[in-house]
Amino acid sequence: MLSNEQLIEMYKMSMEDDFVQVADYTKYARVKFVERFLESTGQNAFDVTQNTIKKYIKDLKREDGLEMNVDTKQNHLSAIKTFYNFLFSSDEPEVVAMRFHHLENGQVIPKSDPSIGIKSVNSTKMALATKTRKEGLTKAEADELLEIVRKTIISPSSTERAKFIATRDYAIFLMMFSIGLRISDVSNIKKTDIDLGNKQLHVLIQKTTVPAVFPLSDILVAAIKEYNKMRYDKSEYIFAKTNGNKIDDREINNRLKYYASKMENAKKITCHTLRHTCGSLLYNNTHDPFFVKEVLKHGSITTTQRYIYSEDLYNGMAEKLENNIMQLNV
Repeated sequence: MLSNEQLIEMYKMSMEDDFVQVADYTKYARVKFVERFLESTGQNAFDVTQNTIKKYIKDLKREDGLEMNVDTKQNHLSAIKTFYNFLFSSDEPEVVAMRFHHLENGQVIPKSDPSIGIKSVNSTKMALATKTRKEGLTKAEADELLEIVRKTIISPSSTERAKFIATRDYAIFLMMFSIGLRISDVSNIKKTDIDLGNKQLHVLIQKTTVPAVFPLSDILVAAIKEYNKMRYDKSEYIFAKTNGNKIDDREINNRLKYYASKMENAKKITCHTLRHTCGSLLYNNTHDPFFVKEVLKHGSITTTQRYIYSEDLYNGMAEKLENNIMQLNV
């Protein structure tokens, strides 16, 4: 049977293999939180019960003995949940074997993930976060919006100019849906920032002036290539107006409003709505608020909570970023 130390080491390795690498400080914090928890139980990780986790989080205090704030408690709980999600999804033979009760008669009974079903630490705080959330689009609404743009591209009645604009708009909106960039970041991307061969985008986040690298899905790469085929301008920016000038934030928002007005249930949509939609879809796909925080480049997990439309913000980790955009019928 593997020891807790061995299980934690495997957990660390799994974070190294994530589709988008977990930041070093987040990985360090997760491991420390899990180590502290398991040390407090004195049990092997697979012998821990849900009540043990609940009591630990409830009684959790700072190392100096003072009361721990709610956000920090939630961070501890999230780390524990991602650890158990790894344990109950790993295909390592030795880990798989530990997920069962082995009876003397040779029968095996599967164990349950003790972290499943544990709600966030403070329901009052979560209710407040819900009130401050800005709504994104549902999957169906996002699909509908993209389909409206696509119809403009393929319509026989569309002029070449209209098809060019719609092809550009489709790539812009798909980028916002898939990696959640702010409008100011999208409008400032230069051709030299994108490496379509390696499917990477290097961008300077305008709000924080911090450089970031994003992987690009095959679908998004294909959309950008299709747009590039139609270009005849010499702009240094990846997205430009028909006259070759850099596209500005107002123009992008106006184009979005134009398509949104054609939706069956027309609603007020801004480009930040697409960013919120990305965060919501990504959380539904990963159940990992820390991962959403990393992708959206938030400074605080509290900010990330406003992008998540779920009662339980801290479930286990599942699929990653590539599957986020695959939720849309593109």
